[in-house]
Amino acid sequence: MGGEKAANSQQSANLVFEQLDGELDAALIFAAASEDAERSGRPEFMETCRADAADAYSIVAARLEDSLLSDAERRCVEVKLARLREWLEQPRRTRIAATDEAA
Repeated sequence: MGGEKAANSQQSANLVFEQLDGELDAALIFAAASEDAERSGRPEFMETCRADAADAYSIVAARLEDSLLSDAERRCVEVKLARLREWLEQPRRTRIAATDEAA
């Protein structure tokens, strides 16, 4: 019975890792879509994608504290989380604002 409990615990930890990792992958895709929308002059879509990426960051950061991940899994999630945080902290480009001012 103890082995079964340990196996279930490991499966649960693996599922948590997959969820967090998948959430971060999606967030990084939203970040790329936000940059593409900015270059394409679609500010509403840019803001929506940026907000989705920020929401995912908040969700993963909150869940990471209480998750029982292996050291390797935690490091993988932390690296992606740091990359997303750096992207979120970058000042937004002013190309759209400059275009609006010129009009």
